[in-house]
Order: sequence, then C-alpha cells, then structure tokens
Amino acid sequence: MAKNFIMNFNHLQKLLLCSLICLSLAACDTISEKRKVDYKSAGAGSRTAPLVIPPELGSIEQSERYAIPGDNETTFSKYLEEKGSDTATTTTLLPTVPDVNIGREGTYRWLIVDRPVEEIWPVITEFWMMKGFLITDQSPVTGIIETDWAEENSKTALTGFQAWVKNIFSSAYSSPERDKFWTRIERVSEGETEIYVSHQGMK
Repeated sequence: MAKNFIMNFNHLQKLLLCSLICLSLAACDTISEKRKVDYKSAGAGSRTAPLVIPPELGSIEQSERYAIPGDNETTFSKYLEEKGSDTATTTTLLPTVPDVNIGREGTYRWLIVDRPVEEIWPVITEFWMMKGFLITDQSPVTGIIETDWAEENSKTALTGFQAWVKNIFSSAYSSPERDKFWTRIERVSEGETEIYVSHQGMK
C-alpha cells in the first residue's frame, strides 16, 4: 500500500510539471498576424509550366538488378514481423495515473486527486522545493502555497563579460526573467482534492 502511494505521488509530481509546461506554452502564444503566411494565395499568380519527362527517359527498361527482393506489396507491419522490431516499448505515451484525473473547462485545466488534502499538502510543498523554489507563503486555512520569484537561468545564456561578472560577483547579476507560482488546493469531498496552479512571469 505504501509503495503504491509513493508511486502515485511520483506521477502526481510529473503531472504538476506538465501543468507548468502548459502554462509556459500558453504564454508563448503571441504570434503576430504580420508573420502569418497566406498559403492559399502564395504563388497563385506565378504558376510555372508542369514538368515534362524527356522522351529519351520515358521508357527506361526495367532491370532485375535493382529489383527489391520479396513481394512487391510488402507492408511495414509485415516487414517488422519478419525482421523483428528494435523499437523501444518501455515508454508509454500519455500514461494513465491511478487516482489522478484532469479536470477541464474551456482552456483551464486542474488535477483531481483521489487523496485527502492532508496528504496532498506536504507533497506540493516538497515538489516546489525540489524544483528550486522557495516557499514565501503557505496558508492551510485557504489552501494556497506561494513561491518566491525564481530566476529562469536556462533561457539566458551568459557569455563573455556577463559570465565573468556572475562568477566573480554573483550578487551583482540577476537574470532578466523570473517566475513565481501559486498552488491552490480544494477539498471536493471526503478523500478527494482538486489542485490548481497559476503562474506569473516577469522580465
């Protein structure tokens, strides 16, 4: 029972990480209309003549030298059956997590966990600390956990003078991009909890 409980919460941490990725993707959805290409009209007025095969190349004799051995209608699945497949099957696409579901309403997503809030609360706190965030506020009464601002160093590649300044005077340099998160949990029913994550970025 304890082993299954730990495995389920490992999956829960992965789902929380997926929620962060979705928030980041939503924030990047700012493509300008000027950059969109009208594929329907592109090249409509400048069509070229169709390609024509030269007469001397239109009737090349077939040679057994270049024939593919086996049936002419061999399918890929049949090929895999005959030769064996080396494809790795250890990774499952979009696996289902026991006791965890995703709630949906429009563009909003949240986690529904079949666990009481008393068990969920310490797991969420540990999750943010493992990701390098400091907890600035946590209120068991309201069910809200707030992280401190964390620098997004992975988006900022430092070279030359900037890298030297950060190595020598770490307090004199800070990343221009920061992130913070709020996690709110709600008791839906006895033994069931909903988890909401919101994000704020700053440059």
